[in-house]
Amino acid sequence: MTESVESATTAREVSGDKSCKRKRSSGINRADDSGQTKKCLRMTQVSSAESPGSPSRRFWELEQQMCRELSALSFSSPVTHIYNPLDYARQPHQCYLNSYADSPKRIMFFGMNPGPFGMAQTGVPFCDPTIATGWLKIVGEVEKPPTEHPKRPIVGLSGTRQEVSGGRFWGLFQDLCGEPETFFANCFVHNYCPLCFMGSTGKNITPPELKSSERNALQEVCDRYLLLVVELLGVEWVVGIGKYAEARAKKALQGCGGRVSVVSITHPSPINPAANKDWKGLATSQLDRLGLLHIVSGKSDRDLCTKIQQ
Repeated sequence: MTESVESATTAREVSGDKSCKRKRSSGINRADDSGQTKKCLRMTQVSSAESPGSPSRRFWELEQQMCRELSALSFSSPVTHIYNPLDYARQPHQCYLNSYADSPKRIMFFGMNPGPFGMAQTGVPFCDPTIATGWLKIVGEVEKPPTEHPKRPIVGLSGTRQEVSGGRFWGLFQDLCGEPETFFANCFVHNYCPLCFMGSTGKNITPPELKSSERNALQEVCDRYLLLVVELLGVEWVVGIGKYAEARAKKALQGCGGRVSVVSITHPSPINPAANKDWKGLATSQLDRLGLLHIVSGKSDRDLCTKIQQ
């Protein structure tokens, strides 16, 4: 069986304002902060009309171009289902971009691809519904993918299932930064590939597990667009979340002439034994050794020493 990437992006193009204005019976998932909700929805609706050259708008256009190229690819067994949250979760994803991607970033934290309980539900990398609507104040309607796996239903921002990797990842920055605006002043989080792959049992299939010819075709597309978004945001450091992300970033950015440094931190997944022994402390020490901790936290070295000791 061959599974093609099903996406409505070719029909919808990049007119985010139109989709956000449509009313649906399922309603819009909202955060408790009504002021932030109204602001974020307004920004999503008017981004194309008022800010055609903004970094967040350009970022979104690059992602849509990438999705159109990926939609031409096919994937065979063990892949049976493919989710593209940039399509059916476009509203919360645009909210994420409009809120946090409209300025240059010194550091890009770089993940592999969406998981079924994180970005596949919310449209935000490493982010389950609790983190998305809580700390990040993400809002927007989440629709359904064209073909939904019966064991991996999409419930959107109203879901209650927590994602361990995302809880560890965003929990670190909550502790270090306090407010998301502090983190996003210098940092951004982005995934290499926007697609979530699953097998017949609902098992998550990562890009390294794809057949080599299919993996190579996917990597050729994703490598090119990583370079473009890094250049768009003026990124100085790409921090791979795990070794695969680091390896792809090094390959994609090798033509940058050393202008972008590529490093990594340990992946927070519970299937990684090293992550189950105080991942937060491990990641903090890794960022400190890399000389990035003060940039991430927005704090002086002295303040950080006090914070870490606490």
